[in-house]
Amino acid sequence: MKINQAALAALAALPRLASASLAQRLKFLNTRDVEPGMPYDLNTISTCTWWYDNFEGLTCTDVRDLLYAISPEDFTRWNPSITLDCGNWKRLSYCVQVKSEQTQTTSTTSTTTTTSTASATAKPSLLGWESLGCYVDDDPHTLSTLSAKEGGSQLTVEKCQTACFGDDFLFAGVKAGTECWCGSYVSNEWASDQDDCNIPCGGQTSETCGGTSVMNIYEAEVKDTLPAPSTPTDTATTTTTSLATSTTTKATSTTSTSTTATAIPTWQALGCYKDLYPANDRTLKNLLATSDTSLTIASCQAMCKQDNYLYSGVENGRECWCGNEIQSSTTNVVVAETDCRTPCTGDSSEFCGAGARVYLYKYVAATEATWQTLGCYNDLYPTVNRTLRDLRDFSDTSITIAGCQTTCKKDGYLYAGVEDGRECWCGNEIQSSATNIPAATSDCNKACTGDSSELCGAGARVFLYKNIVPTAPWLGLGCYGEEDPRVLRNLLSVSYGRGNVTHQNCIDTCNRGGYSYAGVENGEECWCDDIINPPGDLASDGSAGCNKACTGNADETCGGLARLEIFVKSTSI
Repeated sequence: MKINQAALAALAALPRLASASLAQRLKFLNTRDVEPGMPYDLNTISTCTWWYDNFEGLTCTDVRDLLYAISPEDFTRWNPSITLDCGNWKRLSYCVQVKSEQTQTTSTTSTTTTTSTASATAKPSLLGWESLGCYVDDDPHTLSTLSAKEGGSQLTVEKCQTACFGDDFLFAGVKAGTECWCGSYVSNEWASDQDDCNIPCGGQTSETCGGTSVMNIYEAEVKDTLPAPSTPTDTATTTTTSLATSTTTKATSTTSTSTTATAIPTWQALGCYKDLYPANDRTLKNLLATSDTSLTIASCQAMCKQDNYLYSGVENGRECWCGNEIQSSTTNVVVAETDCRTPCTGDSSEFCGAGARVYLYKYVAATEATWQTLGCYNDLYPTVNRTLRDLRDFSDTSITIAGCQTTCKKDGYLYAGVEDGRECWCGNEIQSSATNIPAATSDCNKACTGDSSELCGAGARVFLYKNIVPTAPWLGLGCYGEEDPRVLRNLLSVSYGRGNVTHQNCIDTCNRGGYSYAGVENGEECWCDDIINPPGDLASDGSAGCNKACTGNADETCGGLARLEIFVKSTSI
């Protein structure tokens, strides 16, 4: 695994960077590398040409603002797992330059105005206009485009609406009595005092055309002739990750993408909803981010998930909303898919709601590990082997089914079994399966010593359960130097013992144990943990010390002497 050692120099230099000139800051660009040296988010932009390996503890703002001087919008667009305020920063590789894009030399947000027009499809039919009220007109402007067709001393609301719709805009706004603005989405918020829109229109004094720094906005109501966006399915895509000795390979997933495709498989699309603020509460309570350049469905979902919200919603093409309930649900109701057709500012192939329309997604948590009931089995020892190999607990007072399952799971076993009311057995296979076969359920009739309301097998009868664990790809982190205390703390036995250690067997064992990290060492050891314990870090000699063949597969290396090859569950980073 190629690790970017130049970042060490950058770390030492950081105290000077805050006051450094642009030229001084740019000299640290050689801390990048053309290949990621650590795991990275699979949603990272595909055209990345330079990577920063976050293994030395720099903060996101150190890297983004000082070291590389990348704008927050660009950085989040390239690295969707990172929020605009640098949330969700982890020990991963991050993209710091993209093919055909120059590295930004300022962290100041620049506003890009995008005019969205339909392709050579028939223009929608205009049914009328809905008044949205008086909006603050800030920088950036609430609507993107100052009309060249209408404005001045003869302006009316109708003239502005006609000009905007003729130029394929669905929103029209009048300001200061003489200005006509058009746009594909509405930025900013309602004015706190709706009476601030009080300047008469130049061409019709009975109408108001906004005010000073405020704008009356109208939305076109149309009968759409465009095909409705296809409804996303909830089918998760499978990503295959290579577990090579010292490299992590980003797999390419082929997914059929629709315009409202759910970018993260665990988010369920709910549809297009009204967001009728301020007449009602916002559909979702919390506005987490706005961006004129980088909003996507996936980036919004990632921000909402990071802050543990149940719902995410995209609106106006540029807004990300999150919440734990749908507010004012009797009026903020689902509407036609075609109402949510403003392109996302970060990906024009996706739709991100519209004005007063939010497209909602609900987070569906991944299934936790569960135990499948197999039933009552013979345990005909000593005539044959025990049904499960290892007796892990024995008690005349405290054996329960859940307690035995927890014991077996913690040690990475596939099966748990309770027997004779007081025994807890664990194993990775059913031994002597030709004779240790299912018995009548009524044979397992002895009360558990820790809970008399439960039955824990009987003499020569064991009641079996199987650990069903959700699968997820695991990523290779590389060769780590073993430390005191241990980098990973729990030594577990794989199926068939130390003579059968492979990458996959160790990963399976740690996964069944509910651990996030797996490590192989000295050819024959499997270690598991929930964290990499400090000061654990990549070995100073790279992968050279991880040179011992695995006992279960001589084509793989399983660490070495005081060297540990570590893997991490992809859902844990």
